[in-house]
Amino acid sequence: MVGDVEEAARFVVLHLNGGKVDGTRLLSADSVSEMRRITPRGGKRDFGLGGFRSHEARERRPAFVEHLGGGAGFWNVMRIYPEESLGLVVMGNTTSYDHESVCDAIVSVPWE
Repeated sequence: MVGDVEEAARFVVLHLNGGKVDGTRLLSADSVSEMRRITPRGGKRDFGLGGFRSHEARERRPAFVEHLGGGAGFWNVMRIYPEESLGLVVMGNTTSYDHESVCDAIVSVPWE
């Protein structure tokens, strides 16, 4: 996936709204749900259709699915917490940062 933070945020909204964004259905609710379903397969992470979660995060609450990406000079995370109706996108101009701590800090804020 390639895009800016606004496009990534729209993708998160699409997931949180069951496949709709700006009142337009782009994916079925079943498709969005299937994209977030994680299947344990061994290795460092459990994968779904584009999202994944580390083995250590399986039992964490609130539950989440994420997509990480990076390259020369950047590192990004998109994380969706379906049970909380919360999603976040963090993009950084570095090849690595402690995205776990950043995401944990953001999700710990009361978002009502």
